[in-house]
Amino acid sequence: MKRLSAKQGVLIFYAFDAVLVFVLALAFLPLNKKKSLSSMDTALLNPNNVSSVAQIKISQPVEQNSPLQKDMQTVRLFKSGRVWLGIDESSGLENPFVWPADTSNVAGLIAEAAKIQKVFLASSKVTSWNDFCVDKDSASEVTFLDKDGAILSSLFFGKENKLSGRIYFRSWESGDVYECSSSFSSFLSGSASPSFWSDPFIYPQCVTEYSRQKSDSLLRHGHLEDISPAMHLKPDFVFSKDFENGSLAKFSIYKKDEAFIVIPLFVPGPAFGDEEKKAVASINYRYSISPSTFEKLKKEFSNE
Repeated sequence: MKRLSAKQGVLIFYAFDAVLVFVLALAFLPLNKKKSLSSMDTALLNPNNVSSVAQIKISQPVEQNSPLQKDMQTVRLFKSGRVWLGIDESSGLENPFVWPADTSNVAGLIAEAAKIQKVFLASSKVTSWNDFCVDKDSASEVTFLDKDGAILSSLFFGKENKLSGRIYFRSWESGDVYECSSSFSSFLSGSASPSFWSDPFIYPQCVTEYSRQKSDSLLRHGHLEDISPAMHLKPDFVFSKDFENGSLAKFSIYKKDEAFIVIPLFVPGPAFGDEEKKAVASINYRYSISPSTFEKLKKEFSNE
């Protein structure tokens, strides 16, 4: 048997090494191709439509007595002039109470939806919707509409991918399921709760026109309440306040168990436009405050 020379052995070794590199390159080529096809840069709301957003509908399934029993909790936010208002469509009331919306949360939601981000394809099968919890009965739905009610974007968000940290979603225009950044999750945790979307301040920003920084230093209220006192009941306390912009507020306060129920009434200032005046005058919500907050509020009026 003819023995190989050292030079021939080295050549064979390099040739074998080159074959291995070529095989590895072929093995990874489909993966790279698949990766490029399964992701794209997009926005959940077309940035060109941001200025057209005049309504936002947010629905979320809520478990009842068991995981199999679910109801949909829905809030609708709508813009009137410069003022954002909200109603709880799932309250069961024929005429739901109107409350001032938290402008910071509304602006944050729209900005997050309009942000360009990379999304990753999870499935192209409609039959997989249940697995990702993006079906109509399981998903948290966020719909952006214009002033005429035309849909600008409608999104169905499902469960979180524990490995990637992203959340599954699909749009109303496609059956594909994608993963998007978990930064949207902050708007989906209790997303259909009126108390999350309502202005948190006892003196709402749409009335006072205070900056967020100034409002953050003032008193906040508790949960919104879908209750009305009996007609014969008179409020235990009534406070009135004038604001620097000419707006007026009247607070009728009823003691209930260990808390207090506040029913405010607002009169917009003279500089408000007609649309804003109508919006502020339509606010008729009520909320609870704790005894400690009531004492602080009472002290504010006693010092005036």
